[in-house]
Amino acid sequence: HGDSSSDEFIINMANVFEDFVVTAMREQLKLSRSELPRANEIHPHMYLDEGRLVRLKPDISRWEGSRCVAIGDVKYKPIADAGVIHSDIYQLLAYAVANELPEASLIYAMSKSEQAGLELLKTHKIDRADVRINVFALDLTTSSDEVLRQIAEFSKSFEPQLSKV
Repeated sequence: HGDSSSDEFIINMANVFEDFVVTAMREQLKLSRSELPRANEIHPHMYLDEGRLVRLKPDISRWEGSRCVAIGDVKYKPIADAGVIHSDIYQLLAYAVANELPEASLIYAMSKSEQAGLELLKTHKIDRADVRINVFALDLTTSSDEVLRQIAEFSKSFEPQLSKV
């Protein structure tokens, strides 16, 4: 309407954040796309159920051949509402159970001030499933060197299981 026009440029920050984290992790761990794929690059055989109807698409998964050895998800969203993170933990629990893994890792983009006093940023032990859900926060308000240091710390949860025993 009218005689002026404009072009739009929209960026999905959740996708940008996921791409950044996965790329930095690949570089940190010296892994290829097939060893550490994103959800859209995922191995085709990841389902929650026996009937193969409930497909899983984690943001990050580490593979050794055809076996998933570590799994995680990246979240670029506010978690001020306490109910939001619970669904994220349920999601990671499903990933771990479906792949018979003892743990899964979750990383949020969150400033230090947002992290203050947040009890949800820790390891949650799910007793009946014998699974640990590790929750990390990546502070993007700091220097690029510090962001990469934080990603290196998070990447430790994707190192081979043998080094954790």
